[in-house]
Amino acid sequence: MTTHTTGHAADVATPLNIWALSACISVDDLDACTDWYAHYLGMEPAQSHTVPEIGARIAYLEGHGLRLELVEQYGAQRAPERPDPPDHGTVQGLSQITFYVTDLAAVRDYARRERLTVAMDVATLPQLGVSAFFLRDPEGNLIEFIELGERPQDRGSTRAAGGAP
Repeated sequence: MTTHTTGHAADVATPLNIWALSACISVDDLDACTDWYAHYLGMEPAQSHTVPEIGARIAYLEGHGLRLELVEQYGAQRAPERPDPPDHGTVQGLSQITFYVTDLAAVRDYARRERLTVAMDVATLPQLGVSAFFLRDPEGNLIEFIELGERPQDRGSTRAAGGAP
């Protein structure tokens, strides 16, 4: 993979003042998915709304300093089935939501103990400095958990010494 750096990102960062990233997942059963994310991932329902003008119900869940939106909309079409990793990128569009964790083995053990649907067991990609593990929510959406490690290019950097990525 080639990374192109133009300097444009630095020019845009200050005026946009972006401070967080959120995701919205369209689901068939809002109540069941809200319960699943709360029970298994510790995301607490923060708000819910019905929007009759568009035939939708929306729930916002918060936890771990993050915010997730779930939407159930009348007449929504099911997306094409996404293959398990590592082939999940063969269907274009958002492929997964990702949580960064400090102990991936503990997440894997928890998922097994709770009998959650594992889409891919732990895989380590030393060239990226990550280990990853994938689950599926009750509707088949992929959830990735990543534990950061040391990337070869970071040896001796502040990131390798515990600094920010």
